[in-house]
Amino acid sequence: MRTSLFLALLLLPLPLWATPWHVYEGQSIQAAINGAVAGDDVIVHPGTYYESITLKAGVDVYSFEGSSSVTIDGGANNHTVYFSGNGGGLHFGSQSGGQDGGFTIDGSAHYGMYFNGCWNMHLGDIHVVSDPPIWDPWQPDGAVYFYNSGYQQFGVANLRIHGQTACKGLYLEHCDIAFNDLHVYDVTGTGAHLFWDSSYFTDPVISGCGKGFELWHSDVFVDGGSIEDCTFGIWASEDPYYYYDHYTFMGVDFQYCTTGVCFTPQAPFTMEAYLISCTFEYCTNGVSLTRVNGHVKGCDFLHIDDVALACSGNGGALILGGPTVGEWNDFYDVTGVGVHVTGGASPTVEGSFHSVFGTGILCEGGSTPTIRDCILDGSNGCFEGIATSGENTMATIRYCSLRDYASPVSPGPRAAIAYRATANLGTLASHGENNFEDNTCDLWYSNKAAVPDYLYAQMNWWGDSPPDAGSFGGRVD
Repeated sequence: MRTSLFLALLLLPLPLWATPWHVYEGQSIQAAINGAVAGDDVIVHPGTYYESITLKAGVDVYSFEGSSSVTIDGGANNHTVYFSGNGGGLHFGSQSGGQDGGFTIDGSAHYGMYFNGCWNMHLGDIHVVSDPPIWDPWQPDGAVYFYNSGYQQFGVANLRIHGQTACKGLYLEHCDIAFNDLHVYDVTGTGAHLFWDSSYFTDPVISGCGKGFELWHSDVFVDGGSIEDCTFGIWASEDPYYYYDHYTFMGVDFQYCTTGVCFTPQAPFTMEAYLISCTFEYCTNGVSLTRVNGHVKGCDFLHIDDVALACSGNGGALILGGPTVGEWNDFYDVTGVGVHVTGGASPTVEGSFHSVFGTGILCEGGSTPTIRDCILDGSNGCFEGIATSGENTMATIRYCSLRDYASPVSPGPRAAIAYRATANLGTLASHGENNFEDNTCDLWYSNKAAVPDYLYAQMNWWGDSPPDAGSFGGRVD
C-alpha cells in the first residue's frame, strides 16, 4: 500500500507541490503563475518572454537572483503586466533588491503595467520601456497605471519609465502608494499624473517631460530628487476640491525647466502648496503661484532668465521666506525680477537678493505685500531693489537692508495712475527700521509732481545721504 502511494505521488506533476517554480526562456511565465498557489514563488530566469501576464494574489514573481534583467514583451496586447481584483500580498521584481536585476517591460501595449484594486504589495527593480499609443486622449492611458490601489503597505522601489510618448509615464488614480527612486525619462506628455491621489515620493528623478508632475485633487508629498528639462516641473491647474489639493515638495532640485513650479487653480478657489528647501537653477521662470495658500521657504533661485518667484491673486496666507536666515529664499543671478507680486496678492516676503539684473521685488496690480528682513544688494549693475506701481498697490517694508543701488526703492510712477503706488517705509506706530547704505539715490520718482502724499518713511537709517524731507508726504524721522 505504501509503495503504491509513493508511486502515485511520483506520477503527479511536480509543480503541484513545488516552491519555487522556475521558468526559463522559451517557457511561459503565465503558465507557472496559473499553476502556483498563494505562498509560492515564481522565479524567472534571464531571457525575453513574448507574452502578456496576469499576476495572482499571494504569488511572488521574481527575476532570478543575481541575473541580468528579464524582458517581458507583451506586443500589442492591451496590458503587458496586469493585476486586478481584491487581492494583495504580492511581490513583483528582483530577489536581490538591486537595480541590476528585475524586469524590463517592453512592447506596444496600451499599458506597460496595469494595477487595479490591490494592496499589501511591493514592486521593485522594474524598467518600463513600452511605447503605448494614444488610443483615446480622454482615457488615463500611461506606461504604468495604478487605480484604487495601495491603501495598505504598498511600496514601489526603483521603478524606471522610459515611455517616449505623448501619454503619461505614471498615472495614479485614487491611490496611496510610497514610491522610492522613481525615474521617468523623455515622456513628452506627463511624467507622473496624479488624480485624486495621496502618495509619497522619495528621490524621484523626472527628466525630459512636458510636465514632470501633473496634479489634480491630490495630497502629495515629494521628498528630494530632481526634475530636469521639463516644460513645467510641477503643474496643477484645477478647481480645488475641499480637503484635497495639498502639495508639499521638500529638497527637490529643479534644473533647466521653462517653469519650475506652476500652480494656477481656477478662480475663485485657493490651493494649498508648500515648497521647502528646493533649488531652482537655470530655469526660465522658477515658481508661479496664483491664489495659493502656503509657503515657499529656504529655496535657492540661481541663474533665472525671467522671473524667479511670482505670485498673483487674493489667496490665503502666502509666506515667501521664513523668520530665520536658513529659511530665507536666496536669489542669485536673476536676469529679470526676483519676486513679482501682482493681482492683489499680499504675501510676506523674506529673503536675500544678490545680482538681480532688473528688480529685486516688483509690486503692482493692487498688491499689498509685507517685505521684511530682506537683504537687497544692488551690486553688479542691478536696476532697483524694490519697485511699486499700479493702482492701490502698497508695499510695507520693515527691517530690510538695501545697499549699492542707484535707486533702491522705486514707488513709481510706472503706469498712468502710478501716483497711487506707494511704499510704507515706517510710521511712528510701526517703525521702519530699514537700513539704506551706500546708495546714490534712496528714493526715486520719474515724475516729482506725482509724489504721493501718503508715503511714510519714519524710523529708518539713511547712511551718509538721507533723502530730502520734501520727498515724503509723511515724515522722514
